[in-house]
Amino acid sequence: MTSGVGVSEASGVANQRLTAHALVSVAVAASGGALFGYDLGVTGGVSTSDPFLEEFFPAVLERKRAAAAAATAAAPSPYCTYDSHLLTLFTSSAFLAAALTTLFVAGATTRRAGRRFSLRLSGALFCLGIGLAAGAANLGMLIAGRLLIGVAIGFANQAVPLFLSEVAPTRLRGAVNVSRAGKFFPIGETTTRTAEKKG
Repeated sequence: MTSGVGVSEASGVANQRLTAHALVSVAVAASGGALFGYDLGVTGGVSTSDPFLEEFFPAVLERKRAAAAAATAAAPSPYCTYDSHLLTLFTSSAFLAAALTTLFVAGATTRRAGRRFSLRLSGALFCLGIGLAAGAANLGMLIAGRLLIGVAIGFANQAVPLFLSEVAPTRLRGAVNVSRAGKFFPIGETTTRTAEKKG
């Protein structure tokens, strides 16, 4: 599976070079971290926006407006304003699904069907989850979309580090996996914040 790494028999492992194929594979696979960061940023921002709350959490919106109208030193804290089990389920369902998928399903699937299959499945589940959440007509559809996104995150978290380690030259394996989490995740979150400010 190391087709992206150029190795000559004389030079051995230490002199492996990063080929164009490996570089593109690493960039595409690592960009999943950006999707995860973007998703996290969107979830945090949308859960406090009035149009979203009006559509899916009207009781929370009423408390938010009441707190804004009171606007005194004794006004309720934001914790009390956004205290809703369903809103908490919306924000945390993807992470719960990701953890359970990684623990119980993704490892076995990746081992049997391979890293590429798991990555493709992850991408397809991301698309389905995002489509379901974006077109949600009710809270059930919204949470179902978040759960699918969580399952996608679980498969990506299992398969991406393995895939990156297989494709990258031996001397760069650690750096490639650290870059995935350390660089691409904040890029996704920053993109979200920038889009919110412009919108």
